[in-house]
Amino acid sequence: MRSIAKTSISHGLHNIPVRICSALSSSSVTKIHNACPNCKSAVGKINKCKGCGTELSENQLLKSYDLENEKKIIFSKEQIDSLKTLEISIDVLGTLPYNKLDVRLIVGGYYLLPDKQVKAWDIIRQALDKTEKHIIVKYAIRGRTHLGALRGSPDSIYMYELEYPENLTKIDQAYNVQTTKSEVEQGVKFINSLVEVSQYEIKDDYASALQTLIEGGQLEIPQKMIEEKDEMAFFS
Repeated sequence: MRSIAKTSISHGLHNIPVRICSALSSSSVTKIHNACPNCKSAVGKINKCKGCGTELSENQLLKSYDLENEKKIIFSKEQIDSLKTLEISIDVLGTLPYNKLDVRLIVGGYYLLPDKQVKAWDIIRQALDKTEKHIIVKYAIRGRTHLGALRGSPDSIYMYELEYPENLTKIDQAYNVQTTKSEVEQGVKFINSLVEVSQYEIKDDYASALQTLIEGGQLEIPQKMIEEKDEMAFFS
């Protein structure tokens, strides 16, 4: 299984080497890209063919799905657009207990806030929390349908954006390790020795450092603004 990086889980003197591997693979949709109508080569971000160099307009572009051995299937833009949905909807599929949601599938989320019928919204919000069940939904937005899970919270209904299970990467290597009961108990003892933390108190170090850098940086004024200021000074 290909790894993104190698590092270790560390705490004090404890150090466990690990490889970071992506848990989700790209769906077939992400493999579709723009193609040139002339030579069928890939088209770059500035709509210039990487093969023949032709500059193309949006309505000239085709869509290409790449296969193995440099083979590809070509579609028209209209064929791809016909697969999109214009509606915005959230359709209920059923329920799933909180503890059975596979967290590996969570890729994002949204707040669902009330629009007019506040009481009906609040009934569902509280019911979700009391039953400790997600409502599993399919929702359509921006032309595509997605999988979601609704969960109650103190001030909103939260909708997890879920990846489809078919895109979950399978681990292709078995790790047959023999551990004793006492060794596992040592691991349990280590975990229980860790202090409980609140995720709301953990700060983004990179964002904080970047903000400090911005505040201490030198303000650069575009030359155009300087020239405009000089022109206005003539009339003062």
